[in-house]
Amino acid sequence: MRQLFEAKDGTILSCSYLHPDGKIRVCIEREKNLFDVDTDHATCWLPEYRWEDIQGFSSVEIAKTEQFIKSVIDQINESATAQSEEQPTYFSALNDPYTYGGIGNDLMNYFYAHRQGGGYEMHFSRLAVYEDLHHGIKTTKEIQTVHIYEFLKFLLEQGFKSTTIRSYISSYRGIYRWDPQLFCSTFEKPSVAGFNQYLEQHKSDIRI
Repeated sequence: MRQLFEAKDGTILSCSYLHPDGKIRVCIEREKNLFDVDTDHATCWLPEYRWEDIQGFSSVEIAKTEQFIKSVIDQINESATAQSEEQPTYFSALNDPYTYGGIGNDLMNYFYAHRQGGGYEMHFSRLAVYEDLHHGIKTTKEIQTVHIYEFLKFLLEQGFKSTTIRSYISSYRGIYRWDPQLFCSTFEKPSVAGFNQYLEQHKSDIRI
């Protein structure tokens, strides 16, 4: 998935690569508020404009978003085509099997099998894909806070906004709050301050 647009209310619009059957997956997500660790989200499949997994967006908002998608369809098609022509990367691996209850990889399966709380699938699935590709991590017990910070730094370098990164941190803290047994005893909850310190240590000029 590649982020393309961000609205004034913080809604992020991203699109997938061009699937072999000609379909493109467009996702929108929006942080609810500063005190909510979950996000509003919805998926639109092109070219039929089929919506699914709608949570937190009204029918009016979905209709307006669909009109916006139609107005920028050329940019979406261009991005999707470019992604499909790239070598296998994190974003080309990140597709629908990893989100919303899909089978996913071994790490995502472990998450589904051992969690006790609900929610946070979207943000965790994206972490799961990255950890599988870069570190071969298969269980949540293997995840350390530094793995999460490395992933978030990667997203920042791909153009993700600070507000989006903060929502990811909130989600991972929420997972730990509800399911601490998922992680090893040395795991520390990620934080904005901790992530900024990680960025400083890795000589990055970016801060959130």
